[in-house]
Amino acid sequence: MTRLRTFVVVLVLALLAPASMVHAQRDEARALFEQAREALGSGDFATARDLLARSLALASNVGSAFNLAIALRGTGELQRAIETFDALLADRYGALSPEQRREVESFLVRSRRELGHLSVRVTGADAIELRIDGVLVATAPDGDVVETAVDPGEHVVTASAPRRTSYEERIVVERGARRTIRAELGSTLPGTLVVESPTPEAIVEILGVVRGAGSIRRDLPPGEYRISVADSAGRRETTARVDSGELMRVVLSGPSAGTPIVESPWLWSGVALALAAAAIGIAVPLTVTQEEAPVSDPIYGVVVTLTTP
Repeated sequence: MTRLRTFVVVLVLALLAPASMVHAQRDEARALFEQAREALGSGDFATARDLLARSLALASNVGSAFNLAIALRGTGELQRAIETFDALLADRYGALSPEQRREVESFLVRSRRELGHLSVRVTGADAIELRIDGVLVATAPDGDVVETAVDPGEHVVTASAPRRTSYEERIVVERGARRTIRAELGSTLPGTLVVESPTPEAIVEILGVVRGAGSIRRDLPPGEYRISVADSAGRRETTARVDSGELMRVVLSGPSAGTPIVESPWLWSGVALALAAAAIGIAVPLTVTQEEAPVSDPIYGVVVTLTTP
């Protein structure tokens, strides 16, 4: 009998516990709601917004949702306010009386009228990502016009595409106003060419661009470049391709003594192979030896090693 009584007491307590928790949550929600009303009354919309969001998370009700929408209007977050008004009209927070429904509809119309509108024409690439305040709005083709609604206030508009210089502008959109801007991407990004000579004394040259001893590095427009190296073994040349936004590293190792690279049969087959591969986007070594093989480096990019057989 004692065990039965104990079981009944435990069962009653288990049933009462959830009810007491619900009451505690409602009490806390009510306290937060009252604090939010005071903040609204003093014009502190941001504080009221945060308090009402917490209250609504504890207890869903029409009053908290409506006041949250009003606070969001006060902070200029009209899109969130509109979402909340729409949810109220859909009875997601409870049933509205006819008078309450008319009031919500009135505020909803006013909020939509006060939204800002932004029209952005994007140019400079085939596929351009348009972001507003870091949020992706659209991926649009060259010359397309993207229309979007924004909250009134300051916004950062960015447009970007692979291998292009990005566009960024900080703008201000007034309540109910429309702004039209042109987001034009810059020219193709340069690539970087690094040429390392076989010895520090060797003279390395990117023909028509720069020459120096030991090694050279230049940011260059995309394209093919002739490279030469001159040392005690003579003068040799080869070709390297620079792609937009990428780094090409060419390591030049000298041929065997007395054999200029231009006279070595492997050069011509190697260059032809490299040019053919470049046409289809494949990187290949001009020659490979067991001692020194080409390396694809995650930091330095493509490494092409020129050696003799």
